[in-house]
Amino acid sequence: MIIKSKLLTILFLSVLSFSCQREILTPEKIPERTVLQDEPIANLSIPSKDATLKITPVESEIMSNGNKIVYGHFEHYFEFNGKYYITAAHTYSYSSDNKVDELGFDGNILSLNISNFKMEAIKTNVKKSSESNEYPRMSKISEGNAYEYDNKIWVRDADGSNYYYTSDFKTWSDSGSNSYPTLAKKREKVDLNKVKITSNNGKTYTFVYTGGGREFSIKRLDDRIRQIANRFETKMELNPADFNNHHIFDIGLNNKGSTNAEFRLNPTNYIDNNTNYVWIGKSDPHQVWLMPVKKDGKDYLIRFVEHCHGGGAYINSDLESKAKTYLKDYQKSLALALAEGSKNKEDKKDLIKLCYECISNNINYGANKYFLDTAANGGLLKSLNDRMGTNTRFLSPNKPLQHYVIEIVDIQ
Repeated sequence: MIIKSKLLTILFLSVLSFSCQREILTPEKIPERTVLQDEPIANLSIPSKDATLKITPVESEIMSNGNKIVYGHFEHYFEFNGKYYITAAHTYSYSSDNKVDELGFDGNILSLNISNFKMEAIKTNVKKSSESNEYPRMSKISEGNAYEYDNKIWVRDADGSNYYYTSDFKTWSDSGSNSYPTLAKKREKVDLNKVKITSNNGKTYTFVYTGGGREFSIKRLDDRIRQIANRFETKMELNPADFNNHHIFDIGLNNKGSTNAEFRLNPTNYIDNNTNYVWIGKSDPHQVWLMPVKKDGKDYLIRFVEHCHGGGAYINSDLESKAKTYLKDYQKSLALALAEGSKNKEDKKDLIKLCYECISNNINYGANKYFLDTAANGGLLKSLNDRMGTNTRFLSPNKPLQHYVIEIVDIQ
């Protein structure tokens, strides 16, 4: 049996990470979506839902010593009196040439100005301040362990202690009592893992964060890889629909209110978006990524940017190492597959297994190589000086990007 070893050009278009240079559309001129006919290739392991989106990237305008300040590792958020409050553990600085430095891991209390979607600093370095309980209080509010009365938030630091209250989260006052006001209403817990939002088509979806672009996109191709392996092939072509992890859309969704990513958001059309940002996200979720907000009665989705360098950040040396390893593994599995195919055995089980390994290794090599190329060519690869002084080269956004504002115009 001759193995069809097709040398196909792997087209990693700007879907894991991309430059948003796209055709600019208007709501009145959204084209019909192309129906992809990919028979007899299997469906994706995790299907996608095409969407038309309006994207607004928001850079930080907070300055310090001539550099722009961005925040990362978001931990809590909640809405109060029409404003949105967020906590972020990390602080980073972008110089004029976009060199990224970590300034500290001190805890910051932020607010989102809903009129322009800009981030504002309410109080910074709160973990080092004399009022060390301020940051934990934000956590208690998000977790529903607080009360609301008279346009103020009431919370106490420990059982039996006095309640403190605030209206602006800049200053707190001691109530002098270990009881909250009789007419106070208990705050609801914010479910950080399930973000509900209604799109412009009137449907409500639940968004959940899933694994990063490199991992998730390969995982969702598993059905397709296996079917191609059953045809005794050792490579496969990747289409834009395969790696649709746009640099802000490593999020899943469902319409059942669960935390499972039953679908993948696959942006096919963009409206009023002609910016040039490069960002490939992170490999593992361990912080808050999404926040629903309302403006003038309409739902928007805030997609935070992971500036936090630890816990799953893509590292230059790691990508280089994995690319070399997967290339070596591909060459080895290809040689074994060719040898197995030359035996012309009736039982093809071993051959199919080796073909699967070939395809998987080749895709993993291409994905890691693509991340490296994107970082270098897109200006993404900057030296991030972490607080431990190791100068590890993490992959950071190519601009002081704080978050994206996503308006979902339509989901299929």
